[in-house]
Amino acid sequence: MDYDTYLDALNMVMIASDRLLAPASVTCAFDLALINAALNHFPKVHIAGCLFHWEQDLRRRMLDFGITKDRISDAMTPSKLDILTVIPESEISDKAPI
Repeated sequence: MDYDTYLDALNMVMIASDRLLAPASVTCAFDLALINAALNHFPKVHIAGCLFHWEQDLRRRMLDFGITKDRISDAMTPSKLDILTVIPESEISDKAPI
């Protein structure tokens, strides 16, 4: 879906709830249009990504980079990539060491 569709859907939810919604967090797929629409309605909300959708996206990106299916299957083994979700963002660098 696109940003406007998400924005309209969230607007309908807000109207149906008499504009009483004020979530502290929103958990959703890693869809930039959805994230931006949620932030538009709830500017101070914490966005949390869904682990299932994150792993789906990682799998697609690994395929795009030409990583073999055997290596992808190995990387997707439970607990291998999941560990990345508990590393503090401040400890993640933008580039891999050379």
